[in-house]
Amino acid sequence: MLTLAVPVVIAEMGWITMGTVDILMVRSLGPAAIGAVGVGSMLFMAVAVLASACSWGSTPLSPKHTERAGVTSVTVGFCTAS
Repeated sequence: MLTLAVPVVIAEMGWITMGTVDILMVRSLGPAAIGAVGVGSMLFMAVAVLASACSWGSTPLSPKHTERAGVTSVTVGFCTAS
């Protein structure tokens, strides 16, 4: 269990560190810049989570998983692209 938890903790610490460094870099520009960095960071995180979810959700559509179900590669390509 610890071998699974350590990489997740390191990744989360990386996200937090990235946000902190971004704010430290623009702090001299004023509150508007700090707010813009915060909003940009949240938007980036939302897009990253959505992209990850699409990637993980389309894994069962891969040819390895669909050969048994008789799904054609055209169907897999269409579902992955949409």
